[in-house]
Amino acid sequence: MRDGCAKQLRKYGYDDAAVAHLTSTRLEYERFLRSGEERSAAQAQLDSAAARPWFPLSYLPRTLPSPGSWRDMDFDPRPLLASLTCPVLAFYGETDEWMPIEESEAAWRAARERGALKDLTLVRLHGADHLPTEGGRPEMERISALYTETLTRWLASVSCER
Repeated sequence: MRDGCAKQLRKYGYDDAAVAHLTSTRLEYERFLRSGEERSAAQAQLDSAAARPWFPLSYLPRTLPSPGSWRDMDFDPRPLLASLTCPVLAFYGETDEWMPIEESEAAWRAARERGALKDLTLVRLHGADHLPTEGGRPEMERISALYTETLTRWLASVSCER
């Protein structure tokens, strides 16, 4: 979310100072959710951010939730990826505004190199963003032809036998 929200701010013309404020606010928010400590300091940071015009792009609540309410916030999928033995097909929109694409693809490749994962296919969808659709629009008729063709071909090639 830090990466995706920073991309959103830049997309809408906000400067590095706004991105730095957003990042420090998200870090403070995450610190509070982990520890439950210094709620008033975390809420003050959130209040400061809420007064900024970019706050709706932060995907943060106006009021802090209960500590521990984001249970998977520190989940690191890399060890799990290396243990996969099934074929994997992963799509990324070439202009995905939410995923750190290069880092994600690097994690998949590292898992293949060091683990049980042997059958990995990574595909970048031209003209797609976070959704596998052209122009990032959510309509079914905008689904990328490359997505449909690749998925169909990949499913036909994968053995269902163990």
